[in-house]
Amino acid sequence: MQFNTIDTLVRKFYVLKEKGFVANPNYKEDLQHMLPQEEFAMFNIMFEQEALNKAIDNIKRSYTAGFAKKQCVINILSEPKITQIASVLLKGSQANTLEKAIRLREQTDKASIIFLELMRSIEDKLLTFLTSRINNFPSNTSPDNFTQTLARKEISLSNAARYFGGDFEKAYLDDKGAGKTYFDFLTCQVLAKHKFMHTEDVQRLLLVFIWNSIPAFLSKTRFTSVGSVH
Repeated sequence: MQFNTIDTLVRKFYVLKEKGFVANPNYKEDLQHMLPQEEFAMFNIMFEQEALNKAIDNIKRSYTAGFAKKQCVINILSEPKITQIASVLLKGSQANTLEKAIRLREQTDKASIIFLELMRSIEDKLLTFLTSRINNFPSNTSPDNFTQTLARKEISLSNAARYFGGDFEKAYLDDKGAGKTYFDFLTCQVLAKHKFMHTEDVQRLLLVFIWNSIPAFLSKTRFTSVGSVH
């Protein structure tokens, strides 16, 4: 794991914290139950630091302090554990939190903001598009196989982009990925309405979408909400 990767991931957790995305008041207890003691202690020290630079320096020191501590850093900042940790912090988030997360990219990922706003402007049409296709799915489609259902070509974003064409297709092609999460969440909501997806799975994916949409940097000059410039 490169130092610049560690730097970016720690910054992302700080944006999550400083911009008010921690929705779980019991996150410490939940993390203690989920993580080994050493990993919880390391994450907690990092996350509770008021100064971002101190948090980054602390993690980097741990990374170079022998195999055991290095492995702890790798574990908490790598998949699947990093998303599991973020999901604990975000537990309880509402649907509108996803749009809030995407909009943090205003200064760094304008294309995703443009795509988000375009989707919001035609959201009823997008829901109709999804509903008309999901209505044709076999009635015995199991909600337990939702990952396969989400992968169906009929309800893919690329298919929607071809259907709507014009500005929508251009915005889809320009999007760097954050905008896509909004469409994916709309798809999950329609699938749940048709009983093709469990509500708890929709909520679990919402937390993943929020985490994936939160940027590590809030501007191209890389000023973060807690100070540092790169």
